[in-house]
Amino acid sequence: MRQFEAHIAQKTRTDEMCLLYLLQHCEPVVRDKIERFTSVNPCEGYRMAQNELFYEYGQPHVMAQRCEQELKALAGVRPLDSDSLMKLSVLMNKCCTSLEGVANTSSVDTMDVMISIIEKLPVTLRLKWVDIAAATNEKTGHRATFADLTTFVNGLT
Repeated sequence: MRQFEAHIAQKTRTDEMCLLYLLQHCEPVVRDKIERFTSVNPCEGYRMAQNELFYEYGQPHVMAQRCEQELKALAGVRPLDSDSLMKLSVLMNKCCTSLEGVANTSSVDTMDVMISIIEKLPVTLRLKWVDIAAATNEKTGHRATFADLTTFVNGLT
């Protein structure tokens, strides 16, 4: 929605056009959820569509859950497989950025998710991560976070 607002909505003169452009740029499953708002007052319809999209996709716990699902579904990284390591890095960065500033709702920071990501790495990289995580714990008194793991994976690409 931020990208849509910045690139399209601000340059569009009416809410009716905003709603039509929004429908045009949504995936079919999303479009089906908001298409009904074209039959109401355009100003109100666009606002209703925005609210619907926020409710379905923009709430912090929904965003965190979606990131968790995508991270767990991603295939493992084989040794010397730079493409799959890059995919993991991109997804982790996307999740970090999406969840930045979201307090106490980031399920990606749980041990369950962290372990599922670490298990996707080749054994040599897992061992390096264990050393980094231990050093982080010793230095800060807290366990390493998803952001720390993301920084580690980024450094590998």
